Formats: sequence, structure tokens, C-alpha cells
Amino acid sequence: MVRTEEYEYEEEYEDEDEPEQTTMKRVFAADIKPDDPVDDIFRVVDFRLAPYRDEAKGNYLLLTLADRTGHVDARLWEGAADAAGWLNPGDTVHVIGRATLYQDRIRLRIESIEPAEDDEVELDQ
Repeated sequence: MVRTEEYEYEEEYEDEDEPEQTTMKRVFAADIKPDDPVDDIFRVVDFRLAPYRDEAKGNYLLLTLADRTGHVDARLWEGAADAAGWLNPGDTVHVIGRATLYQDRIRLRIESIEPAEDDEVELDQ
């Protein structure tokens, strides 16, 4: 039962009757500013593994991510080889990280990247 100031009513929901909800995109590539937290969906345009300066440390992942407003460069420092194993250009991914400014350009430092659910979001929102 829900109580408001003026009246009471009962809410009844059947899981199967509720429409599937998609997540509205909150962070657009064109709007990202330095030090902004990012937790949103992007499309992978391109990616490649690159060696650390100290090649004994392995590789990191350079990515170009996009949405309807533009592109943003990104770096994944931890777990790069694993992510490179399942990523493909055109994939839609859920990215968590923080924006940095490097050589006067916005770049995302990715803390977490995973495949987005097919029904999670439409990038045109």
C-alpha cells in the first residue's frame, strides 16, 4: 500500500506485465569534461593492444569509443589482454572510469569494461 497526503492506494505489479526498462544514456562523449566520472554505454569503434614502455609489464589497451555525439579515446591498464580477447569493433560495452585531460584531449581511464546487455540501452537516447 502506498500512502500519500491525500489518499491511499494499493500497487499491484506483475513482473511479466511490466515493460522491460532500458537504461537512459547519462554521459555523452561530447559532454565529458576532465575528472568526470563515467559509468555508461558506448560503442567500440576500434581498439588495439600496445606495450608499456617497460615491455616486461605487458600491454595496455587503447580504445576509441563512440556514441551519437562523438568519439572519445580510452585506455584500459588492467586486464587489457583479457578484454582484447572478447572485444570486437562494433560491440556495445558498459564502461566505468574517469575522464582525464591528456595533450588537450579528453581520454577515459577505464576501471571496468564489460559487454552491455542487448536490451540495456540504445545509444541514440
